[in-house]
Amino acid sequence: MHAENGDFNGALGLLNESRANRNISPVVNSVTEAQLLDEIFWERRRELIGEGWLWYDLVTFGKVSEYTGLSQADIDNGAIYWPISRAALSLNPKLVQTNYWK
Repeated sequence: MHAENGDFNGALGLLNESRANRNISPVVNSVTEAQLLDEIFWERRRELIGEGWLWYDLVTFGKVSEYTGLSQADIDNGAIYWPISRAALSLNPKLVQTNYWK
């Protein structure tokens, strides 16, 4: 949240606090904003491994095409949104499948 609001020092502090809990060396103050976001992304991958957050982080950090086989055109067409199940679609005629999954 700090990084999203432009609070570089707050984001860096929380990242380093998390790293210190696992005896990992801190990230130095001289990192750029882009480097800090990458460090946060990788820290979340380590911290939340196996908890199902990777996809959401890929979307949030704009890294879907970097880590998947999806192109930017796929992403623009709705590939980042999960498909609606056929059962749900059949039970509710007001639901519409996302473009990518049609």
